[in-house]
This record gives sequence, C-alpha cells and structure tokens, in this order.
Amino acid sequence: MKCPRCESEIPEGYMYCFKCGYAIQIVPDYDVDVEKSMDESRDRIAGSMGNMFNEGHAEETIEIPVVNKEVQAVRKTRIVLIILAAFVFLALLFGFNAYNKSNSYDGLVERAANAYDEEEYEEAVILLEKAMAKEEKIDNDSLLLYAQSLLGNENYSKAVEYYLKLLGNDDPSADIYSGLIEAYREMGEYKKINALLLGCPDETLFNMFKGYMTLPPQFSVKSGTYSEDLTVEVTSYNEGAIYYTFDGKDPSSTSGRYTKPFEFKGEGKHFIKAIFINKFGMQSEISTATYMISYDIPDDPEVSPESGGYLYPSYISVDVPEGMKAYYTTDGTEPDENSSEYTQKLPMRIGDTTYSFILVSDKGVSSNVVTRKYSLGIFNPTCTKEDAVNYVTASLVATGALQDIYGTVPGIQGNYRYICETAAKEGNRVYYLIDEYFQEPGKKMTSTGTVYAVDVSSCMLYRTKRGPDGEFYFSLFY
Repeated sequence: MKCPRCESEIPEGYMYCFKCGYAIQIVPDYDVDVEKSMDESRDRIAGSMGNMFNEGHAEETIEIPVVNKEVQAVRKTRIVLIILAAFVFLALLFGFNAYNKSNSYDGLVERAANAYDEEEYEEAVILLEKAMAKEEKIDNDSLLLYAQSLLGNENYSKAVEYYLKLLGNDDPSADIYSGLIEAYREMGEYKKINALLLGCPDETLFNMFKGYMTLPPQFSVKSGTYSEDLTVEVTSYNEGAIYYTFDGKDPSSTSGRYTKPFEFKGEGKHFIKAIFINKFGMQSEISTATYMISYDIPDDPEVSPESGGYLYPSYISVDVPEGMKAYYTTDGTEPDENSSEYTQKLPMRIGDTTYSFILVSDKGVSSNVVTRKYSLGIFNPTCTKEDAVNYVTASLVATGALQDIYGTVPGIQGNYRYICETAAKEGNRVYYLIDEYFQEPGKKMTSTGTVYAVDVSSCMLYRTKRGPDGEFYFSLFY
C-alpha cells in the first residue's frame, strides 16, 4: 500500500505512514444516498415515538421500519474494520513491548547466553556489548559471560582483561581461573599461568589447576667452581617430563629425557640445559647450569729425615693423607704414577742418593715434587756390602736352597740374584740389607720380597721380618 500523501510504501499491517505520519482512513468515503436514507429512517422512528406519547398509547408496540440494506452493509463494514483495527493495535502494542523487552539489558543478556550455548560466540559478544552500553554497572555474571564469549571468539587478550577484572571484583572461582589459564595458554604466556596459580589464595583451586604450571627444572647443585666430581639431580615441580642437553643447544622434547642423576667427572667445564614439559604439552623456560671442576692440588709431601750426611742408617718416611698415594724415585728423575709407590718406611740407601717424592690425589692430581739428598757412610764396618752378598749366597748354597753361587735352582728356568743397596739399624746394631730377585732368561729381574741381613760388625747372616710400621726386625739365619 502507498501513502496517499507522499506515496511512500507502507508496510503490511501498519495504519500510518512512517515517513510523513499520515493516518490511513478506515471508514468508507461519505455516500449521500446512504446518508439520506438513514436520516429518513431516523425521522420516521422519531415521529412514531412522539404520536405514541401524545395519544396515550404508550403500551402499543412501535413498528420500527427495517433499515435499508445499504445501511446494514455499512454498519457491518464499520464493525469489521473497527475489530480489525483493534487487532492491529494490539499486535503493534505486543510487538513493541516484545521488542523493548528483547532489547532491554536483561533481554540482551538472555539472548547472548543463548547464543553462547549455541557456540555463536561473535553474536554473544555483540549482544553483550549492547547490553553493557545500557548499564553503568555490569553484574559479575554478565562480565563472566562476556569474558567467556571473548575467549570463544579467540579474542584472548581482551578476554584476559575482563577475567582479571572479575578476579579483582569477586571471590575467586573455577570459571575465572579456567578461563584465564586457557587464554594464557593460547597466547603462550606460561609464566603468567605460574604467577596466577602461585598467587592463588584458595588451596582447592590451586590443587585443581596446578598441573598447568610450567616452572623451570631445579638443579640440586648450583652453578659454580668445585674441586670434586659432582652428582647433580634435576627435579620438576609437578607431573611431566624433563629434557636436557650438554652441548649448549636448547633442549626440546626430542632431546635426552632425564631419568637419573648426572655424574660430572674430570677437570674442566660442564654445561647442562634442561626444560620441563607438563602433561598438557606446555613447556617451561630453560634452566641452565655451568660447573667448573678444578681439583685441588695436594699439599707437598712431608718427608723425613731432612737431607744430609749420615753415619748410621735411618728410615725414610712420608706422611700420606687419606685418599692419596705417594710415589718416589731414587735416580733424580721426577716421579709419577708409574714410579715406585711408597707404602711403608724406606731403608736408607748406602752412598749418595737423591730421593724424589710426590703425592697423587684420588682425582689423579699430583703435588709438587719434594726431594731429599742423603749421603750414608757405614761407620767402621768389618765387612763390605759385597762381602755381605757373598755371605748370603754361600749360606743358601750350604743349606741346599741354591745349587751354586750363581743362584741356580734345579728344575727352574732362571736364576736368583742378590743385591745390597740399603742398610738398617736396630738398637746398636747396623745391618746390610740384601734383596732377593729372580730373573727369567731374557726378562728383567723381579723382587721376590725376601730380604736377608748381614751385621756390618760381625758379618753374621740374619733373616728379616717387617713390622706394621715398615721397620725391620732381625733373627739369626740357621
């Protein structure tokens, strides 16, 4: 239908023009003949009524002429149009009220909630923003719905903004923490999840969400310089896996997985990097440790007696701390771990000798070399050390221990050799010490551990035995 005044289109069901306000006429146009017939009928009815009262025939029946068919039709049309107009008015009224209700604050929130349930998150956001524009103060339930809709619409940063407002305005709830954690997770802000949960005042909520935390792994030993080998354990705060590297590269889920403590041995720098990945696949920051292992150098060995000239032999002793070993040479060269090991007191060598000593720690680190120079001359001997060797071989041949003075033994390939290089003192007696060796054909001599002794004054032969302190004890040879 077009407006008679401005010819604008009028929507179906409406009785006025939205553009110019013109009201549509619902009563038929004026018809002169119909109106004239209706007037004549009214006059006849009025005349009949007047005659009845004047002649005193009030109780007689008045015959009302039948209204013209055209009048009846007009009346019916008017009634229908009035009823129709009433229905249109009521429809408009109810429609307007429904529209107002649907676009009120509560109506918009309700529509947004329905949209959220239908996963129409963008529509929910639009409706809630319209609702929020109508109110100065928004209730927390609507704010939560808005934050959840933003999260569903993948507007994570804005969702975080409103979740944080809720966190500050209300008692903490699982919905708020769940939404914040999800938003931070999507943004890769794992540190903020850690901070959020570490600051959570509610133990129940903390326990509910602590599995999302990605605190960096912890090392049992701090970075630094150490003089010992290290055993380092790596721990995580909660359930998940630890991955590591030793080559300086950043670890990932394809790196080595930590299963047992690390052993760092040997001098030098040792590096370790580790990450923690929780059961949700979220990765922590990298933890790094650097260990410098530099073993302590042992103190210089304490050797006695001091260097000097001696007329009587003295035992040479070295103080060996626990966990260390002592090595020595007697030819003036520097000793190492391949040299003779000092295990007990040493008898002094006859003549001029330079002793060199070192201590070696259990880590293989050597001390400085300590030297001692001794000059031992036997005071007033009756026999020489060569005589002492001959006494030993002759006595062994006499007892049948040897076949001849060359150290031959029947049925054995090789010969026994006897060498006198040292001397020892017991009480007032001084003894030459003669060490026994065995030499197989084409091989070096090896010590048998047997030591004989000859008194430098009486030239008598003695057997020897060493006590726990390393000193010799003597008994006559029979």
